[in-house]
Parts: sequence; structure tokens; C-alpha cells
Amino acid sequence: MSSVNKQVHRLNRIAIGFFLSALLVFPLLQCKSTTSSTGVDAYITVTNNYGEALNIFMDSVFQFLLENKDSKIISHVTQANHKLEAYKVSTSTKVDSTEIDVVQITGYTWTINGPPRIQVTNNYGETLSIYMDYKYQFDLVDTEDRWIFNVTFADHFLQAIRPSTGKEVASTTITVDANQAYTWSVQ
Repeated sequence: MSSVNKQVHRLNRIAIGFFLSALLVFPLLQCKSTTSSTGVDAYITVTNNYGEALNIFMDSVFQFLLENKDSKIISHVTQANHKLEAYKVSTSTKVDSTEIDVVQITGYTWTINGPPRIQVTNNYGETLSIYMDYKYQFDLVDTEDRWIFNVTFADHFLQAIRPSTGKEVASTTITVDANQAYTWSVQ
């Protein structure tokens, strides 16, 4: 075999080697990674506006203590559906929870708002006594509104009673299942 043929034969083997290597490496380059090309993972920023310190859990695993009016980040979050929960530090009572479906490498947020509260407005035309779960809350004069604060997550039965007769003039049941404001207008 001449030296030219040997050289061509050697170049062909090198070219075939590069081609086969490319066939093996190319599929690997197409695989999705749990981190972005910049090396950044998905993360969740948690903000506490509840009014007191809270313990934060993700998927039943303690993450951190979060003071009121503070934010912290849960980093290195995998792509999955994650359950987040917030508990009072003082009593271990759950005050809020949410689920976040992490589907891409980006930042997610969860804000824990103040405790549930119910605003009651009296548009009945006379003073009424307001009860929640058969417990007296306050009296409302006509066109007045007031708040019942720190309401627990549950179904709450509200009644408006005419004080002069002790008779119920209106009632409702409010399902409290989120940290938000609820309203009831007595007509």
C-alpha cells in the first residue's frame, strides 16, 4: 500500500471516529437537565405577612423559621408538585398551605397573608347583635360595619339578632378556608 493510500485510509478512520462520536454525544446534548444552562435551579420565595413568626415546611420537611414581614428563599427546588405549609411557632397551628407545581427552572412565590377575618355590615335598618358560632361578638347600629379578626379555618355560623326581641333576623354560614377577608351584609 502506498504512503498516499495509507494516509487516506488513516484520515478515513479519523473521520469515521469523529462521526461515530458525534452520533453518541448528540443525543446526550438533547437531554433535559434539572438546572438551566446558567446553573440556576428553580426556587420559591416565601413572604410572611401573617403578623407573627411562622415555621415553613415543604413536602413535610422543615425549611426555616420566617419572621413577620420577612422573605426567604427555598432553593434547589426539583421539578414536581410541592406542598408548602406554614405553622405558628407558638402553638404549631397550621395557618396556611398551598401547592406549587414547579414545571420549569424559574422563580415561584408564596405570600402568607394575615389571618382570616370577617367584615359584617348592618343594612337592616336598626341595631343588631352579631353572633358567630352562637357566641356574642358585638352590636352594630344601622349602616355600621365591624370586623371579626383571627377567624379559624372552618365553617362559621353567623347570626344577626334583634336585641329588643331576641329574635334572629338573618343568618349565614361562611366557609373560611384561606387567609383572606370575608364579608356578610345583613339586609
